[in-house]
Amino acid sequence: MPAIEFKGHTFSVDEDGFIDDFNNWNESWVDYVKESEGIKELTDEHWKVINVLQDYYKKNELRYKFYRWNSGRDKFLEQVWGSEKGGTAGSGESSRYKKPNEDELKKTLTALQYKVTQHEGTEPPFKNEYWDNKKPGIYVDVVSGEPLFSSLEKYDSGTGWPSFWAPLEKDNVVEHDDDSLFMRRTEVRSKHGDSHLGHVFPDGPRPTGLRYCLNSASLRFIPVDKLEEEGYGEYLKLFKGKDKGKKP
Repeated sequence: MPAIEFKGHTFSVDEDGFIDDFNNWNESWVDYVKESEGIKELTDEHWKVINVLQDYYKKNELRYKFYRWNSGRDKFLEQVWGSEKGGTAGSGESSRYKKPNEDELKKTLTALQYKVTQHEGTEPPFKNEYWDNKKPGIYVDVVSGEPLFSSLEKYDSGTGWPSFWAPLEKDNVVEHDDDSLFMRRTEVRSKHGDSHLGHVFPDGPRPTGLRYCLNSASLRFIPVDKLEEEGYGEYLKLFKGKDKGKKP
């Protein structure tokens, strides 16, 4: 079985290149890091790595509850988005974005895109299309085309997956509790395409403190110079006079 290296650890992958057996990342790994590093508490950098593949919420319930209370996540998002929950533009055009039928999906999506979006797959870190993409533009659902995230909120999380600290269109990103793999995480899916996108974690940068950790296979990137041509011209104004590569 093939394998990939991630943060100094080896993980087996299946024939499609998906990480096999997420449960290998468990509490014993936390103990191993503490012993090998000679530390009693994990640093933020350690937690960033563990949060990618481990049950952060379940094994650190008090830590997470304190974080959520202290950060004011829900209140902050409400203040930021307010009555404009749909984000910048276009989110009200629900009829514009629809999920194709099963036959069409199998014709238009690659095997990787289909497994990730329709069967909650996870692509390998550092070996996907957009993890290191620094070009200005927006990311839409590969299934429905609905706008989801933009390069203005993208940052390097060090995880090997494309990461964002906030959505471009909040109403198009739906959160669900995910108890699969004996873990509790928060899954994010697209509203109209119902595509599995990835997960959101509470260890991102300011101003939200969130990390939307996504699969490139769930996304299609549209560069700024193609927005008008692709029918997303309303987002051009976001990139005028902006430092498009600036990290928050």
